[in-house]
Amino acid sequence: NKTGKWVPFSFVRLLCIVKTHYVWMISFAVVYHAVMATDFYPFPTNVEANQVLVSFDVGHLYNTFVQAVMMNMTLSLSLSGVSALASIMTGVEFDDRVTNFPLFLADSPSDFWGRRWNNLIHVDLKRGIYKPVRSYTNNRTVASVSAFVVSGVLHEYVWKVLFFATTAQASEISGVDSCCPTCYCDTWVGKQLVFFGWNGVLIGLEYVVGDQLSVLTGHLPSLLRSHLVVLLSLPVGHLFTADITKAKYFQGLAQALPLIEVTKR
Repeated sequence: NKTGKWVPFSFVRLLCIVKTHYVWMISFAVVYHAVMATDFYPFPTNVEANQVLVSFDVGHLYNTFVQAVMMNMTLSLSLSGVSALASIMTGVEFDDRVTNFPLFLADSPSDFWGRRWNNLIHVDLKRGIYKPVRSYTNNRTVASVSAFVVSGVLHEYVWKVLFFATTAQASEISGVDSCCPTCYCDTWVGKQLVFFGWNGVLIGLEYVVGDQLSVLTGHLPSLLRSHLVVLLSLPVGHLFTADITKAKYFQGLAQALPLIEVTKR
């Protein structure tokens, strides 16, 4: 469980996990239907998300936020199901709260990444990268940035395997000497390194000026503080979400969810 201890699994706990799974399923389905007609870009913008490195366009930032919310839902939805299945198979309780409302409750960049977004990967990076580097350097900023760089490298590999192909590879599939319409070709590498590197730097800055900023923002409502935290990452957030969106990840997941279709006679 989340305490790191082996706890016998119970039927009541299974019901709780299943309930959580279906809550996320319904939530995702509602948001999916609300924005699918716009290809998950519901706000007007002239920014081509897959062609820019950094953007402060308001419509673009809102679109990235919507996609991040959907990505958070898919993580919670998928991993709550995996948690339930693993618990049934092993008889041991697994923590199903892999995310904890990071986009709406995070008080700081370190809170967002350290306690709320994908805790499964966070634990691995903390034990495998952060703690050894901090022990060696005695510097938490260096340790944090190192963990984010490794996370960026890991995501570069995952993105390349899941989403991308070269034009030559696509030609072999389609028989046409160009990228086929259903392929995602020749992306420029380094997007995930930039995204996670940016967030690693944010946490480093938090260590330096976080106390001063907390004096200025401590009186603000928690929801507003969390939006300010998220806003720090949104200018490069599309480096993470745009590839997922273009590769039709959400449409693929939606095939396994209850959908509502409106037809005209």
